[in-house]
Amino acid sequence: MAYALLKALPAKAQLLLVGDADQLPSVGPGNVLKDLIDCHCLPVVRLSQVFRQAATSAIVGAAHQINQGHYPVLEAVSPQPRSDCLWHSGGDSPEEGIQLICQLIQTLVPSLGFNPMTDVQVLAPMTKGVVGTRNFNRVLQQLINPPAPINRKLRWAARCLRLAIA
Repeated sequence: MAYALLKALPAKAQLLLVGDADQLPSVGPGNVLKDLIDCHCLPVVRLSQVFRQAATSAIVGAAHQINQGHYPVLEAVSPQPRSDCLWHSGGDSPEEGIQLICQLIQTLVPSLGFNPMTDVQVLAPMTKGVVGTRNFNRVLQQLINPPAPINRKLRWAARCLRLAIA
């Protein structure tokens, strides 16, 4: 796709690529942005200030350690954490991992003064499977925001309305 884009550009066109060179590589072939940066043939501007987390966040420190090829030192999950970036092993199976995350959301998160509905973000490594985003969304919605029971009178009125329309 990068080749087709570059080939389609007029000779005098300028191309500005914006991205994160430290992002995980794409699933498909190629690592275009990182390769272009690493070739040292093009002007590159690196932004160094972090805006997503506080500068003192352990998340930022862990990201820097990973980028430098070091295994990050993370605090284990506990009822009284000192850090904003905690580590949990996830258990011995995907199903156990889901259960452990649900327990953390139900007990630890509220005990630390956070709202599971607005203050939690679960990142998943894939879309499908037990620990994929589809299953996580279903499980977490059932846990945090289950569907409200429908009033019998409303159900009856809706059925009558459908019959009247048909």
